[in-house]
Amino acid sequence: MDTLQELSTAGVSTARLLAAAEAKLEAGTQPAEVFSLVAREDLIGTEGFDALEALLLQHGLHPDSPVGGSYSYLHYRLASEHPPPCRPCEGVQVTLEDLLALGPNPDLRTASGATALHLMVERLLKRCAPPHLAGFSPTAPDATGVTVVQLFKARYAELCRLADGLRSMEGDTGHCDLRAAIRQSLELCGEKAPLPPAATAAAAAAAAAPPADPAAPAPELWTAKMPLGKYGVRRLTELPGSYLGWMCREPGFFESSPQTRELRERLLALGLVRHEAGGLVVVAPDSHAARMPFGKYHEILLALVPADYLAWMCRVDVGFFDGSPVKVELLRHLVQLGRVRQVGNLVVPCMRQLRYGPYDEDWYPEDYDDYYYTGEEYEEYEEYDDAGV
Repeated sequence: MDTLQELSTAGVSTARLLAAAEAKLEAGTQPAEVFSLVAREDLIGTEGFDALEALLLQHGLHPDSPVGGSYSYLHYRLASEHPPPCRPCEGVQVTLEDLLALGPNPDLRTASGATALHLMVERLLKRCAPPHLAGFSPTAPDATGVTVVQLFKARYAELCRLADGLRSMEGDTGHCDLRAAIRQSLELCGEKAPLPPAATAAAAAAAAAPPADPAAPAPELWTAKMPLGKYGVRRLTELPGSYLGWMCREPGFFESSPQTRELRERLLALGLVRHEAGGLVVVAPDSHAARMPFGKYHEILLALVPADYLAWMCRVDVGFFDGSPVKVELLRHLVQLGRVRQVGNLVVPCMRQLRYGPYDEDWYPEDYDDYYYTGEEYEEYEEYDDAGV
């Protein structure tokens, strides 16, 4: 008969593992000691271990039984690379629910002060999700008949529908990251993310009315990814406008390799850039989606840039708006949003409650200046206004 030590180097089968364990138990070895031998010989997760675990529990092994050092049996199982599955599944005899039903002490701690919950969280932080390691299938339906893959796809489709609205709100960057995480998760499940609504509509129109409009982007372009650089593997449609602008301004960027030339054609097909004056320029985004192109609040939506920073930008001694193309575009968006307005050659900030536009001067009452300025700001404006500036 094989011993547990011999099984660690020989071929392990369920029958041989159970026979060796039963021999130990008949010889008077405690179930916790048998498990300690199994763990020491690195037999956890091998063929037959599930049946062995059930056998040891039948012989009195308890989740709080010490199995080595300061670890209990439950501690060891949750901290191992093969944690017990949460619920019954094919080929598994002992689940986490079964162990918890035996009434373990939730406050039992290791020498380092960790409880069973601490150990489980630690595995999660190391990206070792117990359901995944225990053989959980993302295509297995839950109690309501819904799979993880279906949940991912439904949430992804919902985020895509919200994308246009989110571009004018704080937090759209986070939703882009969430969509990217869902795509990566679906790829790990062997699935593809659904196309955004715009791409789906374009594909449906192309299928319904062939031949497709040669000017319209092919459906696969909507999922094309950035092949290089800091935003590598991000979808072209999710690239920040400032990065698109940098590529257009960088001399020779799109001529540096076949890869960048293909990138240029894709950006043109998607309508993200256009030809102008012998070069490429970024198609101006809607002002509500425009972001600060540089500086302290780089990439922050212009609608959310703090008022004190705008006031600094408008100061005459700073000379911020110097007529450069980038700042002309920035000024256009700020005026459109009602964050600033031009008074002669000056740019002056608007009050917070009336900064959202676009509004015309005719919209305001005759004393609209009182709505725009208070205190020192108004006195400064009157000084320039009286000077005829």
